[in-house]
Amino acid sequence: MNNDAIEFFLHGSGKPQALSAPEGETLKAVLTRLDALPRGDEVVFIGECDDAVHKPDDGEDSHIPADVEATLHALRVRELRHVSTRAVRRIEVGVHFNGKERKRKFSPATTVATVLAWAKKRFEIDPAAGADYVLALRPAGAHPRPEEHLGELLEPGSKSLEFDLVREITPQG
Repeated sequence: MNNDAIEFFLHGSGKPQALSAPEGETLKAVLTRLDALPRGDEVVFIGECDDAVHKPDDGEDSHIPADVEATLHALRVRELRHVSTRAVRRIEVGVHFNGKERKRKFSPATTVATVLAWAKKRFEIDPAAGADYVLALRPAGAHPRPEEHLGELLEPGSKSLEFDLVREITPQG
């Protein structure tokens, strides 16, 4: 193993930060230097979770928290490129569409695009017919970017999110 610097994104609440650190450094050392170590029952996840796309009928993601004592190399951060810190273990997500609701527990390292793909499968929306559907946060109606991680959308202390599955309105003119 070498100590070449690797680049990755650190996700917490708010916008992710682009960082660089030696591959041989422990995740704990990196997070300590950034004052981003998890506290209490918070955990860290490495990579993005897309379990819901492959197993849409499962009730929960299988993404497991990372060992912060391991090196960035051992955690495959160079390859996986995303570190989500100060995260809850699972986020209870409800998606509403046509008077129905579907729920699942997602890893906070899951992107909005993955939740959208899962919701379309669970509501049995034809891929071609559902191409213009997006998720809107309840109650505000804001449309999060597809690459945003669920953990970035949580309010401090919260463990759940609610969305509406809606058609994206394209401005004309």
